Amino acid sequence: MSPTTAARLAEALGLPLVGPDREITGVAPLESAGPGELAYAEGAVSGEAGVLITKAPVEGRTVLVAADPKLGFIRALGLLFPEARAAGVHPSAVVEGALGQDVTVGAYAVIGAGAVIGDRVCIGEGVIVGPGCVVGDDTRLFPKVVLYPGVVVGRRCRVHAGAVLGADGFSYHPTAQGPVKVPQVGGLVVEDDVEIGANTCVDRAFLTETRIGRGSKLDNLVQIGHNVRLGPACVLAAQVGVAGSTTFGVGVLVGGQAGFTEHLSVGDGARVAAGSGVIRDVPARETWLGVPAMPARQARRILAALKDLPDLAVERARRLRAAPPKND
Repeated sequence: MSPTTAARLAEALGLPLVGPDREITGVAPLESAGPGELAYAEGAVSGEAGVLITKAPVEGRTVLVAADPKLGFIRALGLLFPEARAAGVHPSAVVEGALGQDVTVGAYAVIGAGAVIGDRVCIGEGVIVGPGCVVGDDTRLFPKVVLYPGVVVGRRCRVHAGAVLGADGFSYHPTAQGPVKVPQVGGLVVEDDVEIGANTCVDRAFLTETRIGRGSKLDNLVQIGHNVRLGPACVLAAQVGVAGSTTFGVGVLVGGQAGFTEHLSVGDGARVAAGSGVIRDVPARETWLGVPAMPARQARRILAALKDLPDLAVERARRLRAAPPKND
């Protein structure tokens, strides 16, 4: 980052500055920040950070006052560490589609015929944008991303390296001669402000569309099957797998390695714990966990009872040994 001052940063963030202006040469956690560094504190202030983002002024310190200090710090990081990009098309890139204004196309990228790329889009090295795709303004496709033909990606999205969007859904029809592949002729729509992690795969639909709702965030190595519909603001941690035709409502949170069978409904605001195996519909605003997944209160009671099973087994065996033999 380039050095700046507390006053310039406060002005850029629209936050009040309390205390003397100071130079900022770096950022660090509150516990280890030094006199030239920026840190944030959501509670008690400690350490030697030269500039703080806190909820209230601190006597004798240089403070940017924010109602949400962590959010203020996140916004500061975006200003202090802007992503490097230089508009222009690398000579080795193949571009058959239409490019908007101020677009970056990296080395060996391919943009197919009929594709439409919005303004200020950044397409990394080796990216494949298939024929007929649409990529919205200010979206970034990191290296080796693949968009199959006809995929639509909205504005301000981030798709990380190796992600594959729009591959065929996994669907086969059983016959006496073996499984017959079901053609996947539907589409995939990724709405605005979505982030998709590295090596995540989102399949196209059978006949209609797979859809990832606005503002949703998918971690690395997530698998989304065909016809799945994620509502807005869903967050799925790494290695989650969602089978075909399952629907998520608004703001669903899913822990890592949870799995969902096909044709389920997960309600608005539901939470599913890491490692859960979901085979039934999850009602809105409930928390489920376990394998098979169930309401958290029920699952915790079962888990609590498990510790008593060895003693119960010993007691049962003792009673069987002590019981008088049955007469034939």
